[in-house]
Amino acid sequence: MAFPVPKDVRAARDFELIKGIPELLRTDVAIADPTEAFDLGEWVKFSLSSGQLQASKLEVADDISAPQLGCKLCWTKYREDDSWNGQSDVQATKSLTVLSGVYQAKTMLYNTASAFLAPGYLLIPIYDATNVRGYLTGVNPAMTPTAAEMLRVQAAVARSLGVDSDGALWFETIG
Repeated sequence: MAFPVPKDVRAARDFELIKGIPELLRTDVAIADPTEAFDLGEWVKFSLSSGQLQASKLEVADDISAPQLGCKLCWTKYREDDSWNGQSDVQATKSLTVLSGVYQAKTMLYNTASAFLAPGYLLIPIYDATNVRGYLTGVNPAMTPTAAEMLRVQAAVARSLGVDSDGALWFETIG
């Protein structure tokens, strides 16, 4: 007799950790604006307010021309005052858990229109205007030494491991 597995267990997820879980560094960071929603697997930036580090969403200005430096991956789903569509502990603390370290993951939260997702290409977080969140995009490997190109290299958070047959982008963080 086989044990029945609920359908949602087999369902594809927008973000999954694959390898490197023991090396992960998890840090709780206060949410800069608790009225904004955050998704598991989106990329967030940081700001300093009254001497406290806070996580906030990427914005329209955080694009391929001016990527945000120091972004981290959000390991929390948060919706203000909605524990059904968020995590209840986050509701109480108003803080997100962000991931650091070297790990491999796969995500559906990336720029599918990018021509630079082949294995080895650098990935940077930029603003996704359609879904109002930070997601990954590839960087052209044929860079010229301009200030804009060097900023992209500095903003890189991962290297592509390729896109699988299900359309998920596999990546490994730089550190």
